[in-house]
Amino acid sequence: MRNLKTSICLYIFLVSLLMVFFTETAFAYPQENADSWDYSFPTGEKCFKPDSNGTPAGQIDGNFCMANALETANKEMNAIYKKMLSVLVEGKMLRESQRAWLKFRTLECKLRTSGMGEGSATPYFVGGCNLDLTLKRIKDLNHLDTGSYCNGCPVRK
Repeated sequence: MRNLKTSICLYIFLVSLLMVFFTETAFAYPQENADSWDYSFPTGEKCFKPDSNGTPAGQIDGNFCMANALETANKEMNAIYKKMLSVLVEGKMLRESQRAWLKFRTLECKLRTSGMGEGSATPYFVGGCNLDLTLKRIKDLNHLDTGSYCNGCPVRK
């Protein structure tokens, strides 16, 4: 019985430490760091702030918040993608590229979060990985739109 109590206390302590780390350090990076391969997306900080009554956000709140942030990013990415489809001569290439990228994002996030197991925080971190990659894809699509970094950019109509 004593070992069980010790294990529970240790578990609570470690979970508390992780929460402090992930809410104050990992999410404190600005948007400019979106090119790094980490979870430095801007929403994490907002997803765990206390509500107006001072009640700390729980994991379920964080999961919903992350899902909403990802939905918003997906909508932005899709709008840029649709715009690019309408202006490029070779829209088929962009369509193939986007389909391949979506498969990559899914597999990459499975890899990045493979050690998470099936805990209550898993949707948050899978969503965070998807958000991280989606923000990078938005940046890439915007660069393609402006032609600011590609040599031999796709031909426009």
